[in-house]
Amino acid sequence: MPPIPALAAMLAALLAAVSAGAAAAPPRPLAEGRSVAWSMEGGAVTYRSGSLLIRLTVEHDAGGPLPVVRVEAPGRVPAVLRGDSAMPYAERRIGVARLTRGSALPDVIYQDHSGGAHCCTLITIVRPRAGGFDLVALGDGWDGAPREEMSRDLDGDGIADWVMRDDAFLYRFSSYAQSIAPPEVLNVVGTRVVDVSARPAFAGLFRETLARAGPPCLDRQGEWFARRGACPAYLAAAARLGRIDEAWARLRAAWTEPKGSDWGCRIDARPCPAGERVRDYPEAVAEFLIWRGYLPKRWGRSR
Repeated sequence: MPPIPALAAMLAALLAAVSAGAAAAPPRPLAEGRSVAWSMEGGAVTYRSGSLLIRLTVEHDAGGPLPVVRVEAPGRVPAVLRGDSAMPYAERRIGVARLTRGSALPDVIYQDHSGGAHCCTLITIVRPRAGGFDLVALGDGWDGAPREEMSRDLDGDGIADWVMRDDAFLYRFSSYAQSIAPPEVLNVVGTRVVDVSARPAFAGLFRETLARAGPPCLDRQGEWFARRGACPAYLAAAARLGRIDEAWARLRAAWTEPKGSDWGCRIDARPCPAGERVRDYPEAVAEFLIWRGYLPKRWGRSR
C-alpha cells in the first residue's frame, strides 16, 4: 500500500484531472429558483443562469482540496469564494434565486458543508451590485446538511425569507436529540442579515413550536432531560407570540427543582456576588432567552 503522502498526491492528481476535463465542458443550465448538488469529487462544473456564469472548481493547498466558486456577469468584476476544505465527498449546493423583488440580476447561493455529524452548513450569498458582487454570510453556520429548497417571500414584502432554526438551543440544556429549537427567520437586506422572526406574519411558525414544545415541557411526569430540552423553545415561542406571562406561569406551576441543582452565576465572577446567583432552571432559561433577545433584560428576576 502506498504511503499516506503518496495517496494524497494521487488523490490530488485525480481531482485535478477530473476538474480539467469538466472545465472544458459547455455550461450546464441552472434555472432561477433552483439549486443543485455538487461535491469536489465530481470535479469542475460550470453553470449558466441567464447572464450569470457560475464556475465550480477545485484548488489544492497544504490542507488538501478547496472548493472554489467564481461568479461572472458582463460588466462586473467577478466574485471568487473559497469554501471549506473538509471532506471532498461532502455535498455542497449551488443555487440561483432573486432574493429581492425587482433586482436586475438574481443572487447566487452557495452552501458549503464541513461534513460530520450535526455540522455544519455555511451559506454564502453572492449579491450583484453595480460593477461587481458582494459576499454575504448567512450566519455563522447551521446544523445539518445543505438545503435543497430555496428561500421564498412568505410575508409579501418583496424580500425572500430564510426560515432557519436557532441552533443556540441545541445542547444548551439537554442533549442534541432532546433539544427543541425554535425557528429563526432572516432577511438579507443589501449586505445586512436582519432577524425578522418577531413579525406577525411568522406567528404560525411559533404556534407550531409552542404546540410541539409545550407538552413535554409541562409534563410533570416527563423525563427530566426531555423537559429541560423542550422548555426553552416553549418559552421562546410564547415570547414571540406575546404569551410569555401565561407560559411562564404554567412552567412555574409544573416545575419542581431537583435538589442540589446549581445553575451558576449571572455574571462572570468568583465568588458569585450576592443577588447574582441563578435560582433555578426556569430562571436559567429566562437568562438564556434574554441573551438570545427573546426577552428584555432583567425580565426573570422579579418573577
